[in-house]
Amino acid sequence: MAIRDMNDLVQSGLDRAIELMTVAAHNSFRFNNRNTVKIVSLGKEEMAAIGEFSYSLADMSPLAARDGRFVMELIKEPCGLLLLGIKENLTSTTTVALRL
Repeated sequence: MAIRDMNDLVQSGLDRAIELMTVAAHNSFRFNNRNTVKIVSLGKEEMAAIGEFSYSLADMSPLAARDGRFVMELIKEPCGLLLLGIKENLTSTTTVALRL
C-alpha cells in the first residue's frame, strides 16, 4: 500500500468534488431544451494568473488589488474554483464563482 500525503488526498478530493459539481450543473441548467451554461473549472495556475491580473489593476482599483492578494493567499491552501456562466444573449454573460 502506498503512503499518500494528507494534502494530496485533500486536493484530489476537491478536484473530484469540482468534477461532480460541473456534471450536476451541466445537467440541471436547461432552458428551451438547450443548455445555455458555460462551465469552467480552474486550477491553481489559472487562479494565480487571475490573482496577478487583479493585483496589476491596483492603480485603478484598490479593491482589485485586495482581491488579487486574496487569490494569491487562497492558492497556498488546497482549493478549487468553478465558474458558471449563463449566456443570456449574444453580448453578455452572467458569471458565478464557487470556491471550495
